[in-house]
Amino acid sequence: MRDQDHIPVLLEPVLHVLTPHPPGDAARAGRPLTFLDCTAGLGGHAAAIATTLPSASTVILNDLDAANLTHAAARVAAAAPSIHTLTHRGNFAALPRWLTQQQPPITVDLLLADLGFASPQVDNPQRGLSFLHDGPLDMRFNPEAGTTAADLIASLPEADLAQIIYEWGDERHSRAIARALVEARKTAPITTTARFGEVVRYALRGKVPPREITGT
Repeated sequence: MRDQDHIPVLLEPVLHVLTPHPPGDAARAGRPLTFLDCTAGLGGHAAAIATTLPSASTVILNDLDAANLTHAAARVAAAAPSIHTLTHRGNFAALPRWLTQQQPPITVDLLLADLGFASPQVDNPQRGLSFLHDGPLDMRFNPEAGTTAADLIASLPEADLAQIIYEWGDERHSRAIARALVEARKTAPITTTARFGEVVRYALRGKVPPREITGT
């Protein structure tokens, strides 16, 4: 995806809230600041904010996706060459410890967390986050760590699947979906987004051609 095709969500309100020099805040005026983007994505927000920071400021980019992190760092560097860029690959929940472990420990002045996933992750069938195109049932933000959705569906008891679908998918029909997944996996593994989608549709509608959930 080209940078001009990527539109950061609510960019103007974000820039308004995270302005580095609020009126009357003389203590921060002109001194280098540290901005932390907890969910860097393609770096649209970070690049825009970097251009507003004083020279010699630092932008810290965090993301689970290595490709996003690389792209975001390059985008910030291109937008604001005078800004120092640090990257951390991992869950943003680990950031407080990581920041305190740096020498010297890092204090953050500005922070942004844009919770969700980036559009390239949905557009790429290999990530397993979209049903527009068939792909492996992965769904991991970090493809090199954790358990795939296919593995979870293959191994978890029905009650656990229902709980995950209910809590993380906000799906009120979670029990019916979990029941259908368990029944379908007895016939053939559920390893693709297309097959997963077929089973879910079966659970919600109750009627689909049998071949759609048998794996044949």
